[in-house]
Amino acid sequence: IRDTAICADEGSLRLNSLFMPPTPPTFNGVPTWESTPNPQRSAISGSAAAGFNLNLNLLMPDQTYVFYYGFTDFFGCTNTDTFTVKPKIVPTVDAGFMNQICVDAPPLNIDSAANPTPDNGTWSTIGTSNLISGYFYPANVPNPNNQSYWFRYTYVLDGCDNSDSVSIFVRPLPTVTANASSIEICENVN
Repeated sequence: IRDTAICADEGSLRLNSLFMPPTPPTFNGVPTWESTPNPQRSAISGSAAAGFNLNLNLLMPDQTYVFYYGFTDFFGCTNTDTFTVKPKIVPTVDAGFMNQICVDAPPLNIDSAANPTPDNGTWSTIGTSNLISGYFYPANVPNPNNQSYWFRYTYVLDGCDNSDSVSIFVRPLPTVTANASSIEICENVN
């Protein structure tokens, strides 16, 4: 049996994947899974025929739980082994908030603009490729027309990742037209 550390948001862990078949090989026997106290015991479900599962949602993250695997063969001989499962913490991620900008704004540092938490995550785009080395370039927006551009912020903690998304609204510049082609004025007019 091998000890396992797994992200707490994986849902369930198939316990049958953690052990080696008994030796000498036997097909006539009954595997059992046990743990004391609860919640570990109530987190185990399934049967010998269908396989056993461990519901990770019933276990507290960042704690190590000890489980017992036993096997009783056709002759009534039993042996047991122990293993541990540690649900790893899945980070809480907030991509932050970004104000709207005009299409002629300078390149925008997404980290500074959105202020995501925790620090040191990675940004990716959702439906646009206008993000280069952490900067969004509004001047490169094709045909700006009051559009939202979405970004995904991902943070990884001990092999477990989580993401959140944020959008920025890009406004086009207003159209302005001067109606007079030229204006003549006298130099002595105040």
